[in-house]
Amino acid sequence: MRNFLVNYALKKKAEKRGGGHRVTLSDEDAAQEVKIERILSIHQALGRLAEINERRSKVLECRFFGGLNMEDTAKAIGISVRNWSIASAWLNRELKK
Repeated sequence: MRNFLVNYALKKKAEKRGGGHRVTLSDEDAAQEVKIERILSIHQALGRLAEINERRSKVLECRFFGGLNMEDTAKAIGISVRNWSIASAWLNRELKK
């Protein structure tokens, strides 16, 4: 899902219609609109985090791109909820730079 969203965002950005366009993910279960720049920023930040801590990067990937709740993410990766708190704080700090 992450690759799909990032590729779609890059394609839309390349159309050079100016920044700030919204991407509609279509289908009922993905009706939420997401800004292209936000998708790309999160993707880049997760790449940086993966170099530091792969597990925490996977936690954020499951949450943001997989749509999993914390309990499902913890089960899928075999982590504690604490990893979400730490990873989330790191991502928020990175996105504010």
